Amino acid sequence: MKKFKSILMAAMILALAAGSANAVTLTLFDPANSAITGFSYSVSGTTIDIYENWTKVGFGFVKFEGLEDEVNYTIIKHITNNTGVDWISFTNELLDPLGQNEDVIDPQPYPYYVPAGFSTSNDDDGLSFAQGAGIPRTSTAFSSLYVDELFHVRDFLEFSAGAVLGSGGTDLMNFGLRDNNVVAGAFINQPFLLAQLPNERVIPEPATLILLGTGLAGAGFIRRRRRATK
Repeated sequence: MKKFKSILMAAMILALAAGSANAVTLTLFDPANSAITGFSYSVSGTTIDIYENWTKVGFGFVKFEGLEDEVNYTIIKHITNNTGVDWISFTNELLDPLGQNEDVIDPQPYPYYVPAGFSTSNDDDGLSFAQGAGIPRTSTAFSSLYVDELFHVRDFLEFSAGAVLGSGGTDLMNFGLRDNNVVAGAFINQPFLLAQLPNERVIPEPATLILLGTGLAGAGFIRRRRRATK
């Protein structure tokens, strides 16, 4: 009987350890310089509620860790704008750790707001806003949405137009997240950052899109040549 209890206790400890290893955790990145001064979150299954109180003009970055491989998460952001400045747009962008092979196809130079040690996310790294999963991408404050997941080799959602989120106002934002690049238990893309950029328009100019399209075509040609020579 004692042996059975010991085995059962050991199994419970292992189960708890496995569960804690895969626990989803969110933290404010560089909180001393963050425009977000009030932050909390809760996780229920694959739904993550994030509560943010913005009291400074600037950007806010949330660090994600522990997302399970190939799982679609629903993000619900409860945002309060107490900055004293009206918001006419709000952009969410994914930033993955710098130093992966996929970094070579990232548009250069990186935007000025990308912190050291991170890079913009591209369509080859497996990190996305749950691309193709059908999770709604909505905002109660903004009615227009610009999505960049393929052509510009970045992952961002830019909410704008329809209304202005004035100081003291709140917004409920909804979108998905997924990481398809966990290899042998190692989180290749994690921890990653969700960059949040009020009033920072990141939609590329038409001329930039043309140049980028040319660059992507060249990158694709190089990849095909490399495969052909293997």
